[in-house]
Amino acid sequence: MGVSVATAAASFICLSLNLTLCHVYRESPSLADTVASSVPVARTVVASASPAECGERVFIRAKDAVAATMRDYGSAAGRLSWLPVIGRAPSGEWNEQQLQGSPWRATCPTPFLKTDTSLLALPPAIAFLNPAAFTSLQSLTSGDEDYKEDGEGESEVFPSPAELAAAAAAAGNEAELCIEIRRERGRRADRASRRTSRQAVPPSREGVAGRGRGGGREGRGETGSRGVAEGERRRAEESGEGRRGRRSRRWEDQERERERKKQEEVSAGRQERSEERRKGRGEERSQRGKGGGGAGVREEGRGGGGRGRDGEKGQTADIASSLEAAMRLVQMGDPRNALQIFTKLQELGAEETMVLLAWRGMAHALAEQYDQALSDFNKAIAQSPKAASQILRQRASVLGIMGRHKEAIADWTTVINEDPKDAGARQERGAAYVNANAYSDALPDLYAAREIAPKLFKPHLFLGLALTATGAPFEAVKSYEAAMAMNPGVKEGWTNWGQTMKEIAMFNESERCYKRALEVDSSFLLAYKLWAKLRHSVGDHSGVIRLLQEGLKRHPSNVELRYFEASCYHATGDFSQAVTLYDRILSLQPSGDERFQYLAFYQREIAAHMAVNVNAPFSHFSLDDHFNRVFKEGWANAQFPGQLPARGYQMQDLQAVFRTQRRQHRRKGERKFEANREALLQKADAIGRLVQYNTTGFLPNLRQQQAAGLAALDIMQTVRKAWGEWMGRGQVARGLSAEEVEEGVGVGWRDVYGIGVRWRQIAEPNDPIVWIDGLTREAFETGFGSVTPMVSGQTRNIRYSMNADRAFKIVRQEMLHHGKVYGEMDEEIPLSQEALRKVERATNFNQLWDAVQRGFFVFTPCKSTAFPDKVLNGTRLTITATDPGQEFAIRTPLTPNRWRDFDMEMGAAWKDVCLAVAHTSLRASDPQAYRKAIQDNILRMAYYWYNFMPLARGTAMNGYVMTLSLLLAVDLQVSQPIPRGVQVDWESILCPSSDIFIKSVSSWLYPALVEAPDAASIPSVREHFPTIGDVIEALSSAFKE
Repeated sequence: MGVSVATAAASFICLSLNLTLCHVYRESPSLADTVASSVPVARTVVASASPAECGERVFIRAKDAVAATMRDYGSAAGRLSWLPVIGRAPSGEWNEQQLQGSPWRATCPTPFLKTDTSLLALPPAIAFLNPAAFTSLQSLTSGDEDYKEDGEGESEVFPSPAELAAAAAAAGNEAELCIEIRRERGRRADRASRRTSRQAVPPSREGVAGRGRGGGREGRGETGSRGVAEGERRRAEESGEGRRGRRSRRWEDQERERERKKQEEVSAGRQERSEERRKGRGEERSQRGKGGGGAGVREEGRGGGGRGRDGEKGQTADIASSLEAAMRLVQMGDPRNALQIFTKLQELGAEETMVLLAWRGMAHALAEQYDQALSDFNKAIAQSPKAASQILRQRASVLGIMGRHKEAIADWTTVINEDPKDAGARQERGAAYVNANAYSDALPDLYAAREIAPKLFKPHLFLGLALTATGAPFEAVKSYEAAMAMNPGVKEGWTNWGQTMKEIAMFNESERCYKRALEVDSSFLLAYKLWAKLRHSVGDHSGVIRLLQEGLKRHPSNVELRYFEASCYHATGDFSQAVTLYDRILSLQPSGDERFQYLAFYQREIAAHMAVNVNAPFSHFSLDDHFNRVFKEGWANAQFPGQLPARGYQMQDLQAVFRTQRRQHRRKGERKFEANREALLQKADAIGRLVQYNTTGFLPNLRQQQAAGLAALDIMQTVRKAWGEWMGRGQVARGLSAEEVEEGVGVGWRDVYGIGVRWRQIAEPNDPIVWIDGLTREAFETGFGSVTPMVSGQTRNIRYSMNADRAFKIVRQEMLHHGKVYGEMDEEIPLSQEALRKVERATNFNQLWDAVQRGFFVFTPCKSTAFPDKVLNGTRLTITATDPGQEFAIRTPLTPNRWRDFDMEMGAAWKDVCLAVAHTSLRASDPQAYRKAIQDNILRMAYYWYNFMPLARGTAMNGYVMTLSLLLAVDLQVSQPIPRGVQVDWESILCPSSDIFIKSVSSWLYPALVEAPDAASIPSVREHFPTIGDVIEALSSAFKE
């Protein structure tokens, strides 16, 4: 493709749109992608114009169309929102009427338009896209020197209309066009940099009058500059630029000639001023030496004053020329050289006008010197309050980059108050609200921007973010579809969309989005992280390892990726590799978040322990028993491990890991899956699928589901055997205490739940599944417990916000019933009558906060069965301050007193289950009543388990696994999954008594129960998966594409 095509297209995009975009292309699409997607937009506009249509209208429409596509490419992450001026108006500047209603109004500060006369115009580029329209556009350029044609009918800046028409016909290959544009952009930037450097620092008097080189020849005096220009031209020809042809060289020579004249004028002015200063000093000394001639002195003074005024004019011209050069450099995305010129202007004593301050502020912003940029913008606004709204945009953008979103929102609000239909300002304020986590506040602005300018990209993208955060993921998907159809080259858009698809449990669609993000940028770190987490969340540890092999080639020192890789080797049983990688993580430099390095230490110790015991019986596997309290607390809280040795922890023998692993490796190929093992895994998979929640935010983890199914079978076989032996000994009697039943059965409630905990621990070694009473005394007494937000500020938890309305009603009811709440230090806070009236009128949890005016919590009531007159403290429903707004969450701190209460309740519930099973006389007389008594007691034990929450993690899954296993132990199998929208653990937490919980869950669970006569014939889990290594090998094959 010829250079003419690249010249016209680069004029259209690179220069007309201003190279400010280059600053953010590290995080946004490449320039080539931008050109490829923008050229068709302008082509469509100008192709629809008739030759007789007013050229000015076509000009404005084309600019606005490109604006709608282009203006947000560099600000997908809210980095920059200004694109200083595109094109040039017919009279050299836009007036307010022309700017009104145009998307460019948000990015065209009028003062900048009035001062910058060097920007290129759009009409010749429109001719490139549609030469037929050029005739109707000539009226736009009739009075502009830049567009006057020379004697041969050729434009000084652009190719002729005929040449443009030929170039347009050759522009069928967009990819080739992009390559040529990129090359031309580099050549133009090099030439402009050389020109502006010479213009900003004019040659010295000796340089102008002395020797100059050109093409290997020497010249003197004024011919020196000509020689330099000639030499540059010849060297350009030798390097390949000369191939562009005679016309292109003539255009460049004309530009050089104009630059040479300007330099000579400036140099001459400086030389004249220097001679005048020397002459003035000499005459002054002469007059002092003569000691008289007052009139003569006064005459000289007048003459010197005249020459001083001439000098001032020359200095003013010098300053104006340097300022123009600096502004051009800012437009071209070269802030470093621009700031050097601004520094020289300051040394020359240039006045800090609003224009200078504004452009210097933009240069500082492009150079990422945001404090200096903010200072300049503040000064510019103070100088010209009437034009403040124009520079407010620049300041708001810088404030957003600095993370000062509230101040940025205030600036955008001022701009919007002047023009409520300003789509650009609307979208930028909406983006600022999103960055400030004020998602609900962002929605009106983003909807308005989308309505005013439907083709703007940014409102669609940020609407996707805001809608996902406010709990409308399906509507967010539509916004992402629209946004990425407009600009598929924004990698952040693909990752955001992928996250939303993950939240609505659409695995394949989420993975497709991450793939597209890496197609845009194969080194995009966030895409690797999110894709790895997606694979990890469905239990595909081997897939994560394969994916991270590519990601770690590009980011070999990233701690988080390394940690995920190591933990996946850990989960799949390659302990020696896991320990090696954990050690490597510990040797890396901290990258800001040291949590993964802390966790790497704990995981290394656990991997070493599992490696040494890989051939030990799985029934003996217990992280709680092996590791001391200090270690488990540090692991659960990701604490710095340096204090462990001083507190009694003995480090694992890491060398034993490699010895054991080598022996295990030789044995690995000898084990085969027998037919009954395969049958066991199939049965486990069927049971495990029943634990899956059918609500947003929960992807099916196939590895954990298989572990849950094997755990249910293991528990079922354990309790069937225990019940059979107990009843066979004839020790069953009504009225036995919980302790007597536990002693007779041989296993207590904690023993049977412990089987599920063991399987959950080995299913995902990355999760700290430990009993809370096994932590340090300090953590236990202060109430260790997790916090699960339902709503945090304006963010709705995609998993649990569905329970917020119901939880609000409980909080309101408890406040009115007790007339008090509890503070963050567990102190009682009595409520005044005025506060109670506010509570009574409240319709949401934010209004409950207003009634108390501080953080507080209430207990959910949990009526005891073991002690009928007692109400236990269930979960804490907390309302605390956050920014913005308040956080509404559940928190279940376990203290020794609370543990004691629920331990007794669980013991009583386990006793009732065992006695109901052993009530054989009822079974003979009324099988239906017998069956219902067992079912009700199983659900009652589940109710107290969920309210107890005795594990650091994993309580919910273990609770339902136990329910399934105990039902299977009495030959009852659940045939249907949990209904959509039901979360069994939350149902328990929000029910004030076990009877209400049983009534709620039994309505869908009991009809789904079917007979399971084959339960007794299921092969033994412990016999067929006897060792830790056997279990890990089975679980590692659970995930299937």
